[in-house]
Amino acid sequence: MRKLPVSGIYVRMNIPKRGMSVKLKDLHTEDIEKAAKQKWPDFFIRVDTADLFLEGVEDGCYTADFIDGEFYVSTQYAYENILVNGNKTSYKISVYTVERLKDASHINYRWNDCFYAVYEDENGIQFMEYPKFLKVVKERVRAKST
Repeated sequence: MRKLPVSGIYVRMNIPKRGMSVKLKDLHTEDIEKAAKQKWPDFFIRVDTADLFLEGVEDGCYTADFIDGEFYVSTQYAYENILVNGNKTSYKISVYTVERLKDASHINYRWNDCFYAVYEDENGIQFMEYPKFLKVVKERVRAKST
């Protein structure tokens, strides 16, 4: 099974009306595509990743319910440090996404009703409209206490 490169984040946020732990990493594209096709059988599904953009969050060090350890925001993008060959290296935090299209050649000009963040909970793979997902994430970000 092919995995897309997604940073090592584990989500523990309470998704609205669910109140359960969820995860964003270690999902397989085939499983995501299968779940999306089951949910939207009449659409073409495109699975990808997107960088976590936290509009309005100032540069600095933060914690959140859904990310293990601390992460950093710079130019409104979320980063985490990962050890690579013994050196700390900053990587943008990415999440899996699904784009719902009419067909393979279709182009969406409005992404708010056809672009979804992907997560997995106790009930399997779930989808949340991407703008709503970003709002939920921003609500759970806290400045790291010194």
